Amino acid sequence: MHLQASVGRLAEGVVHPVTEPVLFTLDQHVARLSLNRPERLNAMDLPLVRSVLERLSEADKLTRDGDLRVLIISGEGDRAFSAGADMDSRRAMGRAEREDHLDLIALACREVYRFPVPVIAEINGHCIGGGAELALSCDLLFATETSGFSLPEVKLGMVARSGGTIFARRRIPYGALAGMLFTGERVRAAEALRIGLIDEMSPSHEELAATTEAVAMSIACAAPSAVRATKELLQSNSSLPIEESLRLGDRLHDTLAETADLQEGLAALDERRAPVFIGR
Repeated sequence: MHLQASVGRLAEGVVHPVTEPVLFTLDQHVARLSLNRPERLNAMDLPLVRSVLERLSEADKLTRDGDLRVLIISGEGDRAFSAGADMDSRRAMGRAEREDHLDLIALACREVYRFPVPVIAEINGHCIGGGAELALSCDLLFATETSGFSLPEVKLGMVARSGGTIFARRRIPYGALAGMLFTGERVRAAEALRIGLIDEMSPSHEELAATTEAVAMSIACAAPSAVRATKELLQSNSSLPIEESLRLGDRLHDTLAETADLQEGLAALDERRAPVFIGR
């Protein structure tokens, strides 16, 4: 990831808050990146966005080392995943700084989309604007039944350009997305589940966390190289013609045929035991 130059533009003269704007943990190959401004509904000011990008860069290195196989993105507190760009902090910015702020939010969304291993959004509460775009850049979206989603940019004279429009189009029909974007109105979790905007809905935050962890561990126990190849092939469906995607699948298959993980998977099947993958 080429993040340092973009992050560095805004590094000078900024006072970092005492509380870490983003929390990051790694356990059993599952990482969790949590937005940590619950008192502001995890709204994304400059320190938070920069911290997200820095943590993503660190996490990317961990995937190359084989330590990280799944990433969960969540928001601290029980009210919001993220309310999007912090509009209060933007009032004190000059025009150039405001543009940099939005550019970094867009970059964060795109880096999440490009992240080499599966990313799960764990959504509890409000998921608005840039926060919704960040969630939509993930591979899987799990939410509580009290969560709500909106892309209200048109109400501010803006466009949802951080990727939400494109990422959501992979998930839901054109008409449903057009209704969200043209009106900027909130979509409740039950409707989001019905139209495919989210993949799972849980009745409580505790059950949401349990579901997320269970799915993450299931992914982490699979062959890492195969999971990464599968994500690459899956994403190619929206960017390549069918014939090119099929050829990509053949190339990925040939590459995996040389891995120790494939031999382990076949041996475990023959021996009727759980495989132990090493990522090679």
